[in-house]
Amino acid sequence: MNPKILNAIKFHGITSSVLSICCYLIIWACCELLYGITMSGFFAAATIIVAVIFTSMIFKLSATKMISDISDSKVFRAYLINFIARVLWAIVFISLLPHSMNNNIVSLETLNYTLHERGGSFVEAFYCILAAMAIGLNHSMEIKETQFVTIWYVTITAFKIIGTIAPAIVYYYLGEAAKSKIFYAYAWLYFISLVLVEIINSFIKLPEMSSATTAYIVLAIILLSEILELIAWIRIKGISGAELWNKTLWTTPAK
Repeated sequence: MNPKILNAIKFHGITSSVLSICCYLIIWACCELLYGITMSGFFAAATIIVAVIFTSMIFKLSATKMISDISDSKVFRAYLINFIARVLWAIVFISLLPHSMNNNIVSLETLNYTLHERGGSFVEAFYCILAAMAIGLNHSMEIKETQFVTIWYVTITAFKIIGTIAPAIVYYYLGEAAKSKIFYAYAWLYFISLVLVEIINSFIKLPEMSSATTAYIVLAIILLSEILELIAWIRIKGISGAELWNKTLWTTPAK
């Protein structure tokens, strides 16, 4: 296949993986170093993290688009569905916070006071946001805003299911297109990790999961998985069927 196209695919894939690794390192640094902050500081740090995640996903979207353009792979369609589902899930999930604030259920001053009382760390700020969202949801249930609560639950569940299953399909298609055993292995590891997470969530409560030891174990597993994906992008030698299929340059042979 065209070396320039292959290099472009590898560049976008590698950049996506590097940004993902940087994102998790930024989260780790925030959890370890940010203390005595206000909610404004938390929102600023969270904005940077979201921007890095979004940029990483855009690069991977571009890489899968190029793969699908030069082959009959369905990886771009799968990742586009995953991308849309995750973005919409995040928007719907966080919508509870402005909903709570607009209805005067919680205020920024209350969040800042609570955060200050708990030490003002980045982690505590995160839990304050979750608590505010939970209070807003419970308030909506108490005043019988059944339509809002039902739509929120159904939407969150639907996007979560799609955004959870789609990545495994994406990595399977990547393995199929690149003939890479690493992508295949990543797809299986991702699926197995989902099962393990569900098992852990069934037996261990959130406060117990928030211990430093568990957090470091989870971070180590995530970083190792991202490094594995990075290696897979680096080792791509070609795209299956790229020599025979090109949607943008396809012409009917002259008789």
